Amino acid sequence: MPHNDSLKNQLKQVSANLLAARTKAGLTRIQMAKACEVTERTIRNYEHGRAQFEALVVLLRISEATGVTLGELVDGNICSPGPSGRSNSARAGPGKHSRKP
Repeated sequence: MPHNDSLKNQLKQVSANLLAARTKAGLTRIQMAKACEVTERTIRNYEHGRAQFEALVVLLRISEATGVTLGELVDGNICSPGPSGRSNSARAGPGKHSRKP
């Protein structure tokens, strides 16, 4: 099923990104675990893709279904829906905005 393969690839990428972000921040797994209020083992499992990201899986599905990025879901930078129900985000680019007469 292509949808599941895509989701698995996204989750693998998230695992790699978690490790990279922690390393870049100069944090040990123990420090990261304390900051996130989870165990060191949980952080290790996330980084190695062995843990389930239940909430992330749902957020990825919401993102896919709505056409809204995870960043937009997290930081709330979502414009009100247009007539189609889809977000009217600022992705239109120059010259695509309606002008007032």
